[in-house]
Amino acid sequence: FFPGAPEDWTEIGKILQELGFESLNDQVDLERDLATYEPPAGALDPLGEEFVVRPCEPGDLSSVTRFFEAEFPGRWKSDTLEKWDLDSPACVLGLFKGSECCGFALTQQDGTALPIGGAVWGESLGPNWGSLGPIGIAKELRGRGLGDALLAASLMDLQRRGAQRTIIDWTTLVTYYGKHGFEVTRRYKAMALPLT
Repeated sequence: FFPGAPEDWTEIGKILQELGFESLNDQVDLERDLATYEPPAGALDPLGEEFVVRPCEPGDLSSVTRFFEAEFPGRWKSDTLEKWDLDSPACVLGLFKGSECCGFALTQQDGTALPIGGAVWGESLGPNWGSLGPIGIAKELRGRGLGDALLAASLMDLQRRGAQRTIIDWTTLVTYYGKHGFEVTRRYKAMALPLT
């Protein structure tokens, strides 16, 4: 079990420490307005002719499920497939090589049936808010720029659908997402309590 104690609300951290929680690392929420988003130069180039990023369709379920079972079998799988069922398969952007799913990005927008993750901040983000994450690609494809291409294409898709103020929550990758114009808006101290 691990909560996040907001950095600017130190009383929560003190209470959790008194209850036996241990401090882990620092996490942040990042935001930017997508109205003016343009991907960094060359970000989409790694897709080439071999890969495509597109909203998932119902027929992609078996490929997406196989991808999750191989790469992210835990919470990311359950959260994403629950959103697939409650909202739409199109809230999942897939990185595909032919019909094989090689990566994913979960996106959410104002009006979602079940806000999870950063989407819980929707009201403070304002009308037409967006949320991105989790996002990940297959281990064997990492280091080729495909994660950056998936991120850029997913942000462009959110932009196309009218998303404005957009959040990427609970991350340590400030420099990585900063290349796409995201800035820190909230800081947390991750804390853990083993339940064994």
